[in-house]
Amino acid sequence: MCPATVLSGDFKRYSLASNMDDVLVCLIAISHPDMAATIRVSSDPTEQLGWLDDGTPKYGTVSNGEEYLYYQFGFTLPGQPSGTETPEAAIVLDNVDRVLVRTIRELHEAPRFACSIVLASNPDRIEYALPKLILTGTDWDAAAINGRLTFATTLQRTFPPRRFLPSNFPGLF
Repeated sequence: MCPATVLSGDFKRYSLASNMDDVLVCLIAISHPDMAATIRVSSDPTEQLGWLDDGTPKYGTVSNGEEYLYYQFGFTLPGQPSGTETPEAAIVLDNVDRVLVRTIRELHEAPRFACSIVLASNPDRIEYALPKLILTGTDWDAAAINGRLTFATTLQRTFPPRRFLPSNFPGLF
């Protein structure tokens, strides 16, 4: 996903208005090759999606055929970088059931975060999207998980990408 190049009139009005009848919804998809499934969370309980195993209603947002479960979190968009620093976003996830902490701890590499912003009245139209962000630092306590998110840059890649071992490059040895 890349940032939307044309913002809708509704989104522009929402951005400039002091109050609006519609709601901005932040959708985040957390993925990693070692995870069984992508975790999708929504900042707003836009609609009832069904029922949980304990009989309580399950809320969230459906956008482009994907269910994003309502989960309390805070997300700060990356700012304008100054000098040579890489822009960073910030995320604060509620740590009520400890499932996300356990999932993040078990990963050997940083998960990817894809962020989209939609209007609750039209969740299939992505108003703004960020390319995949990488979780670069986390800390947590009993109440919340705090994370820093950065863009993937060539400076974060290992060089050379492979090690020159006899098993990888038999012609060299």
